[in-house]
Amino acid sequence: MTSDSRPNINISGGTFKDFVAGNKQIKVEGDYIETQNNYTLSPEDQAAIDDLKQVIHDLQARYPTTDPARQSAIIEAEFQEIKQKQPWRWKNLLKAKNLLNGGKIALTKAGEHLFEENIWGKAAIGFLEGVTEEVE
Repeated sequence: MTSDSRPNINISGGTFKDFVAGNKQIKVEGDYIETQNNYTLSPEDQAAIDDLKQVIHDLQARYPTTDPARQSAIIEAEFQEIKQKQPWRWKNLLKAKNLLNGGKIALTKAGEHLFEENIWGKAAIGFLEGVTEEVE
């Protein structure tokens, strides 16, 4: 698409949520130019991210009132069981962490934000960071 064929969209005076800087509202005044890059994940990469999200969701459902001090032990036990009984899934979880940590495609900020908003997500990412460092 050439710059001549791009549509001219006037958003002056609109109010939008700023997802990068939290939930503060921003007001657009005058000219505003932004580039949107749409990246897609390979099916394997998307499956890895989805698997990590599922593990976090399952832990939240099983232990809804667990205090942060116990979460590390629960996550370590869960991941050790996955590592021993489902090695293919363990590789997916490490791959998901590498995707989130490595910045492959523009997933890093959005993905880590998704997981960082959740105490179980923070603990799971922290555990996988430690495991990833040991593997390397």
